[in-house]
Amino acid sequence: MTLHKTERVFFFSTLLFLLMGITAPPSYAEGQYLSLPSEVFAKEKELKEMEMEQKRAAEMERQRELQAKQEMEAQVRKEAIAEFFQDKNGSLEKDRAEKYAHYVLEAGNQFGVDPFIVASIIIKESRAYHEARSKAAYGLMQINWKVHRNNIGKAFSHIKSLAEMMKPKNNISVGTYIFSCYLNSADGDLAKALASYCGGNNTKYIKNIFSYQQELDARFEKKISKIPDSN
Repeated sequence: MTLHKTERVFFFSTLLFLLMGITAPPSYAEGQYLSLPSEVFAKEKELKEMEMEQKRAAEMERQRELQAKQEMEAQVRKEAIAEFFQDKNGSLEKDRAEKYAHYVLEAGNQFGVDPFIVASIIIKESRAYHEARSKAAYGLMQINWKVHRNNIGKAFSHIKSLAEMMKPKNNISVGTYIFSCYLNSADGDLAKALASYCGGNNTKYIKNIFSYQQELDARFEKKISKIPDSN
């Protein structure tokens, strides 16, 4: 059968239309909406912001967990020190031992000294008797008021008298400050700093301090191991 020109045009037009309908992308064939470049960019930005927010939330949670762990460990250290004081001084009341332990932690944190070293010095120097006195030294950490008076006044403006320096909180702060100065001068060498603190290279004194420190470390480890999820 011979098609006329008009019929041929109509036939091919119809065929082309049908082919376009078959091969068209689904978004056109099904009437779906195509995202504009600006909308794609906005969506990517939104996803990035969500990802950053999730990271911030995760970091905040990590910081909270770290803070909680540090607070828990500080409490265990306080308990270990308080018990250590009571063991070495049978007449020391629990409340007073806990106060001393709290002061030790505060001073250690303030001056960058291991609180177990501070506690060990207190026991070696005074057995945790806050009114302890020797020929020239006073208080829990047996501080030589005449030798250190000027430096104490410069570092602690509120401590202007021997009576003020004898108060447990002040005495522990001052003693820890003095030891930190010796420690810095000794480039972190504990033995040298302890020798300076006791006024001579007293080997027995230094060994006793290290022995007390090890005892406190053992107390802490024993206590911390009993707390679930403490590692």
